Amino acid sequence: MQALYSPLSLSSKPTGAFLCFSSSAASLSSTAHISTNPILFHYLIETFSFPQPKALRISNCFSRIKTLQKPHSVVQFLKQLGFSETHIQSSVKVSPQILFSDIDRTLKPKLQFFQDLGLTGPDLGKFISKHSVVLSHSLEKRLIPCVNVMKKVIVNDKNNRDLIRVLQRGYWVFATPESRLLCNIALLENCGVVGSQLSMLLMRAISPLNISRIHA
Repeated sequence: MQALYSPLSLSSKPTGAFLCFSSSAASLSSTAHISTNPILFHYLIETFSFPQPKALRISNCFSRIKTLQKPHSVVQFLKQLGFSETHIQSSVKVSPQILFSDIDRTLKPKLQFFQDLGLTGPDLGKFISKHSVVLSHSLEKRLIPCVNVMKKVIVNDKNNRDLIRVLQRGYWVFATPESRLLCNIALLENCGVVGSQLSMLLMRAISPLNISRIHA
């Protein structure tokens, strides 16, 4: 059987923000024991309970941030959407760059997209707290196309209930570009996994890649 594309095989150039939080960047930063941004360093520790090494690494990556105005604004914005303190803390620990995102240009459009799907209030907070990395993806190039693929696959889905269930159970929906997701699904359909059968497997949080292994 033709091999499916694996999310783990993707190769892309990492962004500067990603490098700041990677293990390689950690080793490069480990020699610096003094934060170039003490205000942010202490904020991360006291507000989000970051370990000192990670707080040091992040504060040095964002040395240009001289005040806490943006992080405070982001936290307040998330609270207004119904995020709990726990949701915010979990989201920031996985994706610290959220604190420095532009609310109007980056966070608001992406979160509105998920709200329009039916994830609102605490449900939205719970989803983002587990999958905050989705906020680092492009809305137009990744989030919308991948969700549209799922909408075409999941049949008889009233009010996006099944779609939301799939999104809540796994990040894999956004782990690969739309083209590769379509390719994987097409190969499964060629193997006879179609219609309600494919929908049911997806709702059980089984990615197309794992389904292919079952039918290989």
